[in-house]
Amino acid sequence: MLDQALVGDHAQDFLHPYLGETESLFRTALQAVDDEADCKITPAADLGFPADVVRFAGGFASGCLVEWSSSSEVVPVDTCTGVDTSSIFWLDDFPSPEIRDEDLVRLEKWLVSTSTYVWNFHQGNHFIMLVRRRTDGAPALVMHSSEGEFTYQSTGLLPGNDNWYIKDVVTTYSPASDRYIRLLWGDKASLYKRMSRTLRSYARDRHALVATMLLDGRARIGSEYHKQHFYMPSSNSAALGCYLCQPNEVVPIFSAPSRDIDMFRCSMGGKNDINLLNGRRVILVPHGWGRTMTSEVDCAVEGGRISLNGETYPVEPRVSIASHPQMGLREFDDSSLSSGSFYGVIEGHTPGNVIDSLAQIWSYSSAGYVHHSTPRQ
Repeated sequence: MLDQALVGDHAQDFLHPYLGETESLFRTALQAVDDEADCKITPAADLGFPADVVRFAGGFASGCLVEWSSSSEVVPVDTCTGVDTSSIFWLDDFPSPEIRDEDLVRLEKWLVSTSTYVWNFHQGNHFIMLVRRRTDGAPALVMHSSEGEFTYQSTGLLPGNDNWYIKDVVTTYSPASDRYIRLLWGDKASLYKRMSRTLRSYARDRHALVATMLLDGRARIGSEYHKQHFYMPSSNSAALGCYLCQPNEVVPIFSAPSRDIDMFRCSMGGKNDINLLNGRRVILVPHGWGRTMTSEVDCAVEGGRISLNGETYPVEPRVSIASHPQMGLREFDDSSLSSGSFYGVIEGHTPGNVIDSLAQIWSYSSAGYVHHSTPRQ
């Protein structure tokens, strides 16, 4: 386990040892089948609470990389690895006429009523937004969502109560810590991995579909960029809310509603410059600032329920802890050059620099459709 990036952060103070216990229990369960098996959980700088109760109760968090090695096919199902994708569609001009709330409502209604498409840009930290690049004013549509058609449904990858693999999941308990780990072995684990690989390209294409239909002649897409942060980078790893990057790669980092999306160039030599179990070397970069708690964390999992700082939740699919009254997005200075900015605080852990920023013109998210500025401002 790496040293935590945010010293004194209540979420990271709790989650570092919590993930250490998960790693230990995971290794024990693997080695019960394969003596040579191993695993590793590496936190990113934005390690924080996940929204999903199933993921959290099963031992995992947001902002970390989970790896394992085994001679048998196996998947830790409570990583809940659907695919979350960040996409940027660079446009030849600002859309005209302007894209309005009613255009988004109309597109959602059409997709949902005529297909199996699951619209989730209005949930959690997902969004669609129009931005302009600060260096040259270039316009773009930016999207962040998951392929909701393959989550907790019967054909999905997340461990629903009645999905295609759930009856084959093996649970290992630890009486000492009152914790558990759930693993899927064998042929169904192999199929799970195949489906995960397929969904990566599907997730990119579903964003391209939405961008194309939303623009509908208002502007043309010149180029597009996609980077995933919830997915399986390999058949034996799961990225949970973090980017796996090469030196000097530039990735978008999300902050808070109405604030810029910063384009961050990562550097080598930080604590996030890691060697994977398979021998590859990568730089682990956060995809955002993450969630924390306003007070010290008190948590227990017992009898199918999880207690977190006075609030109790059933450990069931689609139950979220994101609305906990003490949980919220982290706050940092706006200027990327400030020592109190996210980048200044994590510099020793995740070195790099912001090379550009994307200013929001309008956004569509859980907060609804919101105007932030005017084009070409």
